[in-house]
Amino acid sequence: MRHMNILKDLLHLNRHHISPDMDEALNKLCKVYNGKIDQYLNDPKLTWRIPPGYKVISAELKDSKGKLICSHEDNPMHLWSYSPSFSGIVSFAELKKKILVDFNRPEAILFHFRNQYRFHEPVWGFSLNVKQYEMLDQKEKYSVDIKTEFYEAPLKQFVLNEPSRKNNLILVAHLDHYCQLNDGLGSAILNNEIVHEMKGKLENINLTSLNSIEIVGSVYFLKKYKLNSSNTIAAISTNGLTLDSNLIFQLSGKKDSLINKLISLFYLIYQPSSSIEKFREGWGNDEIAFEVPGVNIPCASIHRGPHTTYHTNLDDFSQFSNSSFDESKKLIKNIILSLDKNYTIEIKDWNGLICLANPDINLYVEPLNVSNIKQDSDIEKLSFYMNLSDLEKKYLINNKQKIINFCYKFQSYLSNNKNITIIDLAYDFSLPVLFVREYIEKLRDKGFVSLPYKNNN
Repeated sequence: MRHMNILKDLLHLNRHHISPDMDEALNKLCKVYNGKIDQYLNDPKLTWRIPPGYKVISAELKDSKGKLICSHEDNPMHLWSYSPSFSGIVSFAELKKKILVDFNRPEAILFHFRNQYRFHEPVWGFSLNVKQYEMLDQKEKYSVDIKTEFYEAPLKQFVLNEPSRKNNLILVAHLDHYCQLNDGLGSAILNNEIVHEMKGKLENINLTSLNSIEIVGSVYFLKKYKLNSSNTIAAISTNGLTLDSNLIFQLSGKKDSLINKLISLFYLIYQPSSSIEKFREGWGNDEIAFEVPGVNIPCASIHRGPHTTYHTNLDDFSQFSNSSFDESKKLIKNIILSLDKNYTIEIKDWNGLICLANPDINLYVEPLNVSNIKQDSDIEKLSFYMNLSDLEKKYLINNKQKIINFCYKFQSYLSNNKNITIIDLAYDFSLPVLFVREYIEKLRDKGFVSLPYKNNN
């Protein structure tokens, strides 16, 4: 499978923010997906600075007898990212300040990333697992030999289907967590697969995938394409979607946004194997760059958790789930289609109460109680019922009263509310978007409403 091949190709590349291996990763992505590599130079109007290029030549930590404790060659995560060069003999007390270890995860080598965001004052250091740390003797002295290079280079990112002048939807995941599969990389590839598979299938929105340099890359991407709420409907930040874990939905900070309504609805459908969080209350990533003054693009997040191997070398294929990859892809494609066909419902030739039970209409759903006698609903008779996913069908079967409430009330709702979209209607009645859209399209086919597309975010 294509996505497995590219994941294997990119996993062990040292994808530092700007580095030879990042260049190699971007070139591989271009060959697979036929996208483009964006380049960015420092913009003095932005407060975020672009880091320098970075290359690791070698890095070793030895005891006084020459015994190797760790090396970059054995595992790149041993060396702190963007570590400067250093060569010398240090005491245990000095070395301890330069060691990162997690005693709760004894086999883990931790990802130290702070230098990537503090490159103006980088510090050298090593990440060790517990066994390596226990090799250290407090009475010993240690030899540190780190050789790295910093060089001038632009920031580069992979963009698949660049933004247009209107109705953009951005899928964003970061690419810069080297030697880690599920944090960033897996979701970036998932986003690319979605854009590739949906090419030519969307009627109203322009779908873009950004494989970002986390946060700083999104800041420069948004500035380059002059993206804001006037030309971009929403963004979805993804991460960890390849983990064998439950789905976690995270809302945008814009409470009344269409993407928030969609996220809330899909959370209902994916219960109980999902949870929901408010903006930036969970796994935070590039969404923070979208919801700021001057940009104002609502950005929701979809990820999976818990992630027990987070920011460690243990984040590899042993934690990868292809079923999670496929389920996540299907979910996000459904969200995209919901936005692409989020028509505004405009009254056309509609004067008086519609008889939903009329055989020519056939949109009536039997109540669950008639004259105090319980009966089963007949939602399965609706002509579009089979178009729904298994999860949507299960949700409707477990919530039949919501459908009946919808049938009872939607005519009054539409007469008293203007500029209502399919998503608005679905959200207010807590029903799957596809169900509501197919239902209203039946009314359109009978001439009662028209369904123009408008960007109503």
